[in-house]
Amino acid sequence: MLELLTAYALAVTEPIQEVDEDELLSAAQRGALSSTSLDAWLEVLRDGIDVQHTTREELSNVPGLTESDLDSILEGRELDGSQRAHLRPFLKPESTARLRLITGFASGDTFAPPAVFDARVQGPFNLTAGALLTSTRRLIDTPRINAGRLETAGFGYHLHLPRLFVEWRHERLRLIVGTFTAGFAERLTLDTTRRLTPSGFALSDDFRRPSDLSRSCKLSPADASDAACPEGRSLYVTPDFDVREVFRGVAVSLDAHPLGERRSLGLFGFASFQSRSVYQYELVDGEAAPHIYLEGSDTRVVFSTLPYFYDELAGGGHAQVDLNEHIRLGITGYLAAPFISDDAPTITFQPWSRHPPSGLFGALGLDAHARAGELFFHLEATRSFDASTQGGGFGVIERTTWRELELSLRYYDTGFANPYARPVSAPDEYDGQRARNELGARLTAQRQVTLDWRFFTRVDFWVLPFSNPRVGPAGMANLFAHAQLDFTRFKALRPGVTLETRNRNLASSTHGRCASGTAVFTEGEPFDCSGDLYRVGLRLESPTLGLTAQSTLTLADDARYPTAFRIDFQQWLEAHGQPATWLQWRARTRYLNQDVDDNTYLEHSWWSFIELAWLPKDGTRLAARYDLVVWLDQRPSTLARIPNPEHRFSLDLRTTF
Repeated sequence: MLELLTAYALAVTEPIQEVDEDELLSAAQRGALSSTSLDAWLEVLRDGIDVQHTTREELSNVPGLTESDLDSILEGRELDGSQRAHLRPFLKPESTARLRLITGFASGDTFAPPAVFDARVQGPFNLTAGALLTSTRRLIDTPRINAGRLETAGFGYHLHLPRLFVEWRHERLRLIVGTFTAGFAERLTLDTTRRLTPSGFALSDDFRRPSDLSRSCKLSPADASDAACPEGRSLYVTPDFDVREVFRGVAVSLDAHPLGERRSLGLFGFASFQSRSVYQYELVDGEAAPHIYLEGSDTRVVFSTLPYFYDELAGGGHAQVDLNEHIRLGITGYLAAPFISDDAPTITFQPWSRHPPSGLFGALGLDAHARAGELFFHLEATRSFDASTQGGGFGVIERTTWRELELSLRYYDTGFANPYARPVSAPDEYDGQRARNELGARLTAQRQVTLDWRFFTRVDFWVLPFSNPRVGPAGMANLFAHAQLDFTRFKALRPGVTLETRNRNLASSTHGRCASGTAVFTEGEPFDCSGDLYRVGLRLESPTLGLTAQSTLTLADDARYPTAFRIDFQQWLEAHGQPATWLQWRARTRYLNQDVDDNTYLEHSWWSFIELAWLPKDGTRLAARYDLVVWLDQRPSTLARIPNPEHRFSLDLRTTF
C-alpha cells in the first residue's frame, strides 16, 4: 500500500483532542492514513510526550503542528489554549501507573483466546519500568535439529514477554536496561522506532490487533489420508496479537551537553543481544526453504513464523554536535551479527529476504541539519555493509521543508541493503528492501487556501538506477500522486474529495500484461508490464453529529483483464457519540467489492461493528466490541470458509492511577 498522507490526515479531523487509537485505526482502514503514519502516531499516542524535555524531532511526530507551532512551543515551553487542546491526546499522562488488558475471540475459536497485558509505572528516583506480556496460540515451539531435520513440538498456548525495561533519567543523562528502539537523523542508517522523525531511544510497547481472522490449520499432511487438522482446513480463528521484536540490552545517552555558549554535544550508545523470529520461507537450505516437521512424524508445518529461531548480537551509537541553534552535524553507525544454530550450518536467509545473508552486517552514516529562517535542510549519507557478493552499498537522502512544503530527494544503489533503515522510499521492493535500487523525489504540500478550503497533495516520482529481473529495466520511471480537497467552513457538515493515481512504468500503459510479482525482465528486450491505478473518494463528515461517510471507486490494472481496468468499490459509514460522561459508543459498517464484474475472483464482503465503552472514573475505560463479518464472494476458499458469517468479540480495559 502506498503512503497516502502524512501529518495532514488528522489536521482535518476536529476536534483534535478526541483523537484516539480507534480513530487512527479507522482512518488507516479507510485508506485515509498510511501504515507508516499510523505506526508513528500510535507510538507517540501510547508513549506520550513530555513538553518540558522534548526535542523538535519528537514534537514533529505530532500530526498537524506547523514549524511556527514548534517554534512557539520550544521557545516558551508554555502552551496556549489551542496548542494544549491540539497536543492533549499526545501528552505524557500525569499518572503513576498505566495498565491495559486486551483480549478477543471469534465464533470459530476452539481454544482459549489470545491476550495482551501492558503496564508502565513511574517510580521514585526518576525511574520508569514497563512490561508487555502476550499469549499466543498459533505459534509453534522453536524448531530444533533432530536426526538431520528441523522438528518442532507443534502448536500450543504460550506466554511471551517481548517488552521489559527499566529507565533512569538524571538531568541530561538517560539509562535504559531491557528492551528499547533507536532511531536517528533521516532514518537512513539506523531506525527501529516507528517515528517519522526519531531522535534517540524510545521505550516502545507497541502491538497490533490483526483485522482479519487467520486459518487455523498450518499443517501439511504426510499423505492424502493423514488428518493433520481434525478441526478442518477451512476453519478460521482469532489470530495472535502482533508484536515486533526490538533491541534488548543496554542503552545510554547524554543529551545536549553544553560545550560552550552556543555549542552542545549529544552521545548515544547501545548493545543488544536478542533472540529473533523469522518466517519459515525467508530461510533457504541449499536451493529451497527447509521443511519443518512435527516431532516423530512426516507432517510438515506450513506458513508459520519460527519463534526465536536465531540470535543477534548488535551494537552501535550516534554522536551529534550542535554548532549553534542553526547547524547540527552527526554520525551514526551499528554492527550486527546473526547466529543460526550450529547444527544447521547450511541454513541462511533467502536472497529476497529483508535480512542480509548470514554474516556480519551494519551501516555507517553522516548527517547534517541546518536552518535558514523558515527553511530547514536535512541530509544523511550512509554506507551499508553485509556478507553478500556486493558487500553493501550507498544511500543518500536530502529533505527540505519550508512552512507547509516538504521536498525530499533520495538515492539508494543496488547494494544498499540495510534492514534497520526506514527512510522515505517507494513501496516497491528490491530483494526484500524498499529503500534499494531507487532514485526519486517526493513533494508534499498542505495549505489552508482560504477560510473555506484546505488542500493537501503528495507527488512521488522515482526511477530504477539498475536493472532487476523481478522489478524492471534500469531507467524505468514510476509515479504516485495523491490530492485531497476539503471544505471546512461549516462544522456541522464538511465534504471532501480525494484523487489518487499510481503509474508503474510510465513508458507503458498496456492492460493485463502482468500481475504483482510475476513480471520477469530480460536485458535488451522491451518491458511493457504496467500497473496503473486511479482512485476517487468522496467523504462527508459531520463533527457535530459524529458521522462520517466515504465512498471510494478504484480502477486498477490486473492481469485478469487484458483490455480494461478492474473496478473496485468501497463504502464506509461511521458514527460515534458520548451520551453521558460515563458512556461512549462507536459503530461502523463497510461494504467492499474488489471486483464488481466477477464475484469469484477477489474479496466481496460486508463488515460492521459496534463498541460500547464504560468510563467509571477519569483514566479508566472498559470497552466491549462486537464485529459481524459476512463474506459474499463465490471463491472456492470463501464457500468452504468456516465460520461465515463471522462473529467476533473483544474486551479492552485501560486504567491509570
